[in-house]
Amino acid sequence: MQIIDFSFQELAAGTPPLPLALTPNAETLLTSIFLRIASISNSIELSSSVAWRAQQPSTDTPKLIFRLRRSSLNGPVVFQTTDSVFLGITEPDETSGVPYDCTTDFISTESPDAPMVGTFQQYFLTVELAGSSTATITGPINLTGRVIGTD
Repeated sequence: MQIIDFSFQELAAGTPPLPLALTPNAETLLTSIFLRIASISNSIELSSSVAWRAQQPSTDTPKLIFRLRRSSLNGPVVFQTTDSVFLGITEPDETSGVPYDCTTDFISTESPDAPMVGTFQQYFLTVELAGSSTATITGPINLTGRVIGTD
């Protein structure tokens, strides 16, 4: 097995547009990459790491839905995961304004369909803040992809 293609995109913390305040129930683009698919026997491996912050107090547990989409921002979802942080309010004076820093990491693998062979596929990393809570993408944001195969 060998790496046929490799691509990554990284936004450091403090790099515009970071920090990025999320709008509840709206899917937001974080970054994207292109990968060349050489054969139907290739394996496409995608990994990501996103740092984010939830702010106390909150009436709702912040839940972020991370998605990897192929071809377009409305394209098929090839991977999806949800991450959250429980903000237990014990004493309002002790928790008011306390930020909770989180990092979500994941790895996904996909096998190409025949129409993908010989093309460059764009993969999009998006996030959606579910519910009415508040959260901010602080960065860094990383999306890495590689195509592995024998040709």
